[in-house]
Amino acid sequence: MKEVLHQDTIYSEETVQRITDLRHERWAIYAVMSTHKARQAGSIFGPQELMRMEKRLLVVNNELYEITGNEIYNA
Repeated sequence: MKEVLHQDTIYSEETVQRITDLRHERWAIYAVMSTHKARQAGSIFGPQELMRMEKRLLVVNNELYEITGNEIYNA
């Protein structure tokens, strides 16, 4: 496991809300993608939906990294 050190930063209220929204979206995507049923063939999510979620996850992580500079989002 890689250790990541990051110095805290004070953000504006709008930026804090954006970070919070992105983190919630990130957790929601991980939750859906981590379920066994989502990964099974013929589940409620087809390959295209899973691919869209993976692409959205990359966008969310990139945006979080741009805002925070925290390496945990650039892994």
